[in-house]
Amino acid sequence: MEPSIQTSNPRIQLSILLMTTICTLTTQAFVNRMQEAIGKPMNSKIASLPLAYVEGWLYTTQIAIGNPPQTFTAAVDLCWSDLFVPSIDCPSVDRPEYCAPHPLYDSSASNTYVTSERNVSLHHSGFYTRGNAAVESIHVDGLEVRSQGFEEATIFRPNYFFNDSWYDTALGLSRQTVRSTESDLQVASPLQNMMAQNLLARNAFLLCLPRSSHEVGQLVLGHIPERLDEEAHRKALPLNERPGRSNFMIQPLRDELAVTPLDRAVHSKQADYVSGGWQLGGSSVSFGTGPSAPTLDLSNYTIVLSTMEFWLSFPKGFARALRNRLGVSPIDGSIECDKRMLELPDLIISLKGREEHTYNFTLTGAEYIRAEPKMPFMDPERCLVPFVLHEEDEKDEKFIVLGSMFLEKYQVIFDHDSGFVALLDRPF
Repeated sequence: MEPSIQTSNPRIQLSILLMTTICTLTTQAFVNRMQEAIGKPMNSKIASLPLAYVEGWLYTTQIAIGNPPQTFTAAVDLCWSDLFVPSIDCPSVDRPEYCAPHPLYDSSASNTYVTSERNVSLHHSGFYTRGNAAVESIHVDGLEVRSQGFEEATIFRPNYFFNDSWYDTALGLSRQTVRSTESDLQVASPLQNMMAQNLLARNAFLLCLPRSSHEVGQLVLGHIPERLDEEAHRKALPLNERPGRSNFMIQPLRDELAVTPLDRAVHSKQADYVSGGWQLGGSSVSFGTGPSAPTLDLSNYTIVLSTMEFWLSFPKGFARALRNRLGVSPIDGSIECDKRMLELPDLIISLKGREEHTYNFTLTGAEYIRAEPKMPFMDPERCLVPFVLHEEDEKDEKFIVLGSMFLEKYQVIFDHDSGFVALLDRPF
């Protein structure tokens, strides 16, 4: 049954229609829906982007940079701010085979390009890059984001075992500039600039990750369907903004090339995760029920949501307790796929809501034991258990990471102005 639509705006109609059905649509069905809107006037303050499912852990969409626009495939990243693109000059200074899989940005072909003499480098998931800081317009669906800082990368090298054709850049959706040990650039994210330039109908977005290669996900910037919006406010998870941490208010546009250097001596890798702005408060996480169930008190932890991490990352002691209970291989983090048919403990994550309420989010064994992604050289009869460990340092803020294998279970609403995230059940 189709939803009842109470607006005459074609883009909002399309968004409502898609977001009430998109989580069960096949790729062809999604394409058919999109084609219905071709040629109709669109609201310039809403962007609706399809998301592709890549190798079981990566989610990509198309953006463009420059005028006229040059198109690139971008990985969607909640915890990242710095834009980068491989430059047309990349083959002249680097190994050509590293640049060959990618479209190359030609600054001389754009009339909105502004360069600088500042050299920068960064590491984003599968790529290590070096290049020059610059400013350019970018295009996200029908939105043109002006004065976006970015790296024009002349060296573009993939990680070992990484297929560098998977994506060309990252669409950063952080609420604030990420103060990362992995980047010298450190500029406002595209989402920050969209909000600062008043490009969105509202400063919120909805994320529905695809769960397989047969499904198309959706990222809608600037609009939340009314039915989902009402439910989100009832089940809001307030953002974890503790005293002494950075202010996440939208800042006026500034010179994107003027950046305060980061003191790496006092800035840890853990701090990278908790600087993007979409973090929550926790209550507890438990593996099964009863007195012997491994449990972790999350009252002093920050809960990080990540689309670039497939895993769920816990402190070393707790992660080992989960893995030991399941009999996970210490070599590749896998178990026999047949164990999905057994009665395995549920992973129950309790997050803080408003007014002392808590909400439980449960992953069953069939959900957390995954046939993909596969690690290199993994036996095809074995499946991943995506519980990984990280070290805790006393001087760092405590955190856990809930990656995409958790987020894909939900329709996720990120509301900047109201200061909350909501994890809403999605149809199967």
